[in-house]
Amino acid sequence: MSSSTSSDFSTPQAIIQPLVANIHRFLSIKLNASNYLIWRFQFLALFRGYDLLSYVDGTTQPPPMQLDNGFPNPAYILWHKQDQLLLSWLLSSLTESVHAQIVARIMHLRLSLHSLKKGADSMSSYLLKAKSISDELSLASKLVSDDDMVLCIFGGLSSEYASFVTSITTRVILISVADLHGLLLNKEI
Repeated sequence: MSSSTSSDFSTPQAIIQPLVANIHRFLSIKLNASNYLIWRFQFLALFRGYDLLSYVDGTTQPPPMQLDNGFPNPAYILWHKQDQLLLSWLLSSLTESVHAQIVARIMHLRLSLHSLKKGADSMSSYLLKAKSISDELSLASKLVSDDDMVLCIFGGLSSEYASFVTSITTRVILISVADLHGLLLNKEI
């Protein structure tokens, strides 16, 4: 047999890569209430094998969604596709009961955000609570848009802020959460 036909397992081309569409065949353990450690070990090996652990541990941050010229950023599109593929892998490895717990947690967070009230809290504390809930939803891949966040923040303000809310909502240009944050801290009654 010639050397050109022999197998050389030291080259990257010789490493057998499973088809991404068939990844569930490599995930023999579904997460339930009692097997987290073995499930985690399975996923860490998979993510390391595909050099994707940095997506999960947060060291790979998403690039900007848009380029400076306002066009979609191709790097972000690729990052988002990879991120969603990894999310799909994770979701496909959950038992129905664990998946139901995640769905319930997301619903609870959404409800908490929509029913959040400033009350006697300082404005800073109120806005921090809203941001914390929004961040938890983002971790669950349920991003809260700036428009929705602004509406939730307005919805939790007392009638003392009615004129302020009216002045902001009648603007032609929508306000960002960051700008609203600054205005509310300055306006605190």
